[in-house]
Amino acid sequence: MNVVIYPYSIEHSYIKKYKKLFRYNIIYFMCYGNILPISHQNDNDDYCTFTDLVDGKISFDDFDTFCIIDKVPDENELYKIVEFVCSNGKNIICVEEEYLDQIEKICKRYNVKLLQCNYETIEIPEKKWNYDSEIIGIDIPVVAVMGIGQNVQKFDLQLYLRSRFIDKGYKVSQIGTKKISGLFGLHPLPDFLFNTQYSDVDKVYAFNRVMKDVSMQEKPDVILLGA
Repeated sequence: MNVVIYPYSIEHSYIKKYKKLFRYNIIYFMCYGNILPISHQNDNDDYCTFTDLVDGKISFDDFDTFCIIDKVPDENELYKIVEFVCSNGKNIICVEEEYLDQIEKICKRYNVKLLQCNYETIEIPEKKWNYDSEIIGIDIPVVAVMGIGQNVQKFDLQLYLRSRFIDKGYKVSQIGTKKISGLFGLHPLPDFLFNTQYSDVDKVYAFNRVMKDVSMQEKPDVILLGA
């Protein structure tokens, strides 16, 4: 599947850097607000803007799916772009759930597909523990990437480690910190970790069971965990 990534900015440079790990073939990185990166003149010709698409400087024949990978400042502008893309027969992927209802309506109007993106790939384990239960041991290495703040390139490091382990021939299971994780073959962090209905103790027990399930079902050589 050939895709255009939108909205692309310097904050999303990890996508370009680890393009080979992405599930689909990225043809263009479409920048938000018609602003190209400063470095674009030194890079390959794979940056574009919405204006380039409207003006025919890039061809609709080059791709079949438009992939929305993050939030945008102007929601109405996004829907305008989606409408234009769908009217030209292109399918949509969107990792931001809050846009899905409106985008689904647009896709139906033009008889194109809103393709499934796995927002939640890990099921909440059935509660079979109490506060005296033991933490279940995991018999394979777990490498955690953690940070104390935002914008510290945790996801970049997660993809770097994934790339290195795979290149060395290891089978990797991975839980990532971004909604886009599924498009790199990672499990997104499960939603129950951010749900106030669950106590912190329950979250610890549940996540321990999640990690054990991943190790048993996928049988990796290593688990990479973003947190």
